[in-house]
This record gives sequence, C-alpha cells and structure tokens, in this order.
Amino acid sequence: MARVADRGLSVGDLTLEVTESAFLLDFDGTREVMNRLAQRGVRFSIDDFGTGFSSLSYLSRLPFQELKIDRSFVAEIETAPARRAVMRGIVDLGHALELTVIAEGVETQGQL
Repeated sequence: MARVADRGLSVGDLTLEVTESAFLLDFDGTREVMNRLAQRGVRFSIDDFGTGFSSLSYLSRLPFQELKIDRSFVAEIETAPARRAVMRGIVDLGHALELTVIAEGVETQGQL
C-alpha cells in the first residue's frame, strides 16, 4: 500500500474489478484476501456480472461495493423484453444490497 501513497492516492481511491471466474477455483482463499484488502479500504467491483456463473451468494459473501452489468445485456435491452426484465432484476437486487450498479456500454437514451 506504500506505492499507492507514493502516487498521492489513498487506499480508498482504489477499486479493483474482479470477474466471477477469479473466485471460482479458490473461493475461501479469494474471500480471505479480499476481506483483508477491504479492511484496509480497498473497494471491489464485480465485473461483467451476468456472463459467468453469477451465483448470487457471491454478492453477499464477498466485500463488493459495485456491480457492473455486462454490455451484452445492455446492447439488447431495447429489443429483447427478457433482457430488459433481467436488467431490471439485477439493478433492483444491486440497489437492495446497497451496491453501486453500473451498466457497461450504454449508448442510447433507451438503453439508459
């Protein structure tokens, strides 16, 4: 963490993006490392949510502050009612868990 300070940043300025596959092989070990870093102020974002195994237990068992919805859901939101329903569910779930929800690849007003 000293290198972070050397750059004039605080640890709280860091947000590490983690994909679901990063914790599939060693969930307990990954959780331990993430919890230690979170205690030091590092923030975590689960990246590309919805493209992997998307176990909802990860959202409550790991110290995430952000949920990033993969752009593949956003791209079809205006033309695919099922995608729109999934997006609404993910956004509602993220907000209920007090996570910041980010939709990647928003390009039109309809997608917004």
